[in-house]
Amino acid sequence: MASSSSSSSSKNNDHKPPPLFNIIETSTTVLQKQTEKECSSYFIDLSRLSVSEIKNLQQIGLLSSSSDDDDDGKEETQNQNENPPQVPLQVQLLKQKHCRYLEQVWKNPLKAPFVSLDSSRPWMLYWCLNGYDLMMNSSSSSSSASSSKGKKMISLLPAKYYCGGFGGGPGQMAHAATTYAAILSLCILATSKQILKEIRIPLYRWMCSLQVVSSSSSSGATTTNIASNGIGGYRMAHDSEIDVRATYTVVCCAQLLGLLKTKKIPSTDTSNTVNTVLGRQEVINYVISCQTYEGGFGSEPFTEAHGGYTFCGIAALKLLLGDTTTTTTTTTNKLNSNLNLNSLTGWLSRRQTTYEGGFSGRTNKLVDGCYSFWQGILIPLSFPLLYNIAKLERYILLCAQEPTGGLRDKPSKSRDFYHTCYNLCGLSIAQQHHATTTATATTTNDDDENDDDETFGDQKQTLLNYTHPVYNIRIDRVAKILDMNWK
Repeated sequence: MASSSSSSSSKNNDHKPPPLFNIIETSTTVLQKQTEKECSSYFIDLSRLSVSEIKNLQQIGLLSSSSDDDDDGKEETQNQNENPPQVPLQVQLLKQKHCRYLEQVWKNPLKAPFVSLDSSRPWMLYWCLNGYDLMMNSSSSSSSASSSKGKKMISLLPAKYYCGGFGGGPGQMAHAATTYAAILSLCILATSKQILKEIRIPLYRWMCSLQVVSSSSSSGATTTNIASNGIGGYRMAHDSEIDVRATYTVVCCAQLLGLLKTKKIPSTDTSNTVNTVLGRQEVINYVISCQTYEGGFGSEPFTEAHGGYTFCGIAALKLLLGDTTTTTTTTTNKLNSNLNLNSLTGWLSRRQTTYEGGFSGRTNKLVDGCYSFWQGILIPLSFPLLYNIAKLERYILLCAQEPTGGLRDKPSKSRDFYHTCYNLCGLSIAQQHHATTTATATTTNDDDENDDDETFGDQKQTLLNYTHPVYNIRIDRVAKILDMNWK
């Protein structure tokens, strides 16, 4: 499917968006046309570029120099002054520039406008740490980051609230979202389990206090009660909203710190673990109730399906049902018994935009680089390949990259830490899923002539470390944390 879509898109040599035919012109259709026009100027045919244009892109770092394929922004060799290179031109990821953009969070004081993000300090640290970590070479990650680990830890720990969770900053009320960001940041930074061990039990008590519990027995909870009262769901903070984000963030943190599962006493079957109260059946029922008629998940029952909330719902179910890997028959059967997978599949497959290649978050909404992760992860997490990897990579590398470093929503938007992180996560997932499907195909078919048509850009230079599809930090970081003995 991906190969045929990629082949058909390559025939559009003028790279013009297909015409939109609308019976009624609305603000939505006008914005869609503007976005397609905006992106069309970035979808250039590299083979048609002049020598000066190629040299300019090489100076920026978007195209590799023949002298060094791994460094962006280096001087070209002399033979490029005369004729265009004979080797195929491939777009690169501006890794060094993106790293410099992200590391300012822990290297330099942030400028005055960042005061508006005072309550998002753990988030800023997580976005920058995770994006930076995905681009770092595994061999150099420990040495290059060790010098500043202490400073990053100091930035996080004052945000810990007395109740056990983390707030947005010192003295701020604990919140599920900032707690999630803080725990993931600590998992990236952790060199030992001591700090994580110290916060486990207070955090467990605080997370339990956020759960909405039925006044009657759990067996008496009906679907109507779950939907109307949020029974089984979690609050983002005390006296705050109940939604599926809170459920995912709580369950994710609990699983990483060994608080979601407990051993059966006594153990009478082959499965010797059960969920703690954090993952009781009512929690699963609440997540399921958030699926909408469209197929995706809303923030709460009876709301509009949204990419971010759909990720939270599916990832939470993966954790609660005991499988955090990519597609397996067991997982699909478990999900199928609880969800309408047909409508979910249809909704997800319609989120990749036809022309731009990136994902939108909701029906009739514009493409946005951050959904490269929120939507892009859901398909390989639950289903076989249902989207065009080459088109997604093209959008990230051509439209989302800011030439001075950082990534963005779309070309007309400014770069920021949030979009930098999730564009990189989406690219990592696309590369990971392509590698998996290619390896599977190789075992059954030796013909891989069309492999290049299924990807975009310099696959060696743009390669990132793989992020975990459920926890969204590097897979090796997750493995290290999950292997810890908390006793």
